[in-house]
Amino acid sequence: MSSPTYTREADVVLKYLKEQRNVKKIGVIGFCWGGAAVHHLMSSYSEFKAGVSLYGVIRLAEDKYNLLNPTFFIFGEKDEIIPLEQVAELEQKLTEHCKVDFEVKIYLGQTHGFVHRKREDINPKDKPYIEEAKMDMMNWLNRYIL
Repeated sequence: MSSPTYTREADVVLKYLKEQRNVKKIGVIGFCWGGAAVHHLMSSYSEFKAGVSLYGVIRLAEDKYNLLNPTFFIFGEKDEIIPLEQVAELEQKLTEHCKVDFEVKIYLGQTHGFVHRKREDINPKDKPYIEEAKMDMMNWLNRYIL
């Protein structure tokens, strides 16, 4: 999905939330491709108060590193889709260009999609990392939205 599609969809959702639901503070969360969408939205819309990108595909970031809103990036150490070199480059570019709070966190031993696995697919040794990531995500959103 291209940036204009992100933009059109975000415009519609934001208009609905503000005008029809009277929402004042809006956050956004995305997984994988949706994580890449969060990165785009956080660098394009000041209306969002915070975002969480979970293993967002970095190569779709379009060189957008000047985020407008606090953004938390979650990655798995053993993600076969997003190499750690890309994560390190993302963090470096955010450090150079970003003026708002951000955090990049790598969860040891975890693979792509670790936070939203089906219950029956969870390896017991991964459960603490899954719970930590969920708690980190909620803490981030609570810090900036509540």
